[in-house]
Amino acid sequence: MLVQGKANLYIWFNQAYEWDTFDGQAILEGVGGIVCELACPVSRYGK
Repeated sequence: MLVQGKANLYIWFNQAYEWDTFDGQAILEGVGGIVCELACPVSRYGK
């Protein structure tokens, strides 16, 4: 829904690991979207 422009926000309350979000983030950023956390401005991989 985010990639199609039908949603502006997706909230995830459980802990997520890099491998849970990487592919979706790559697709979303490919169409101009961003992924961020409330505690961190931008998700970073390979910490």
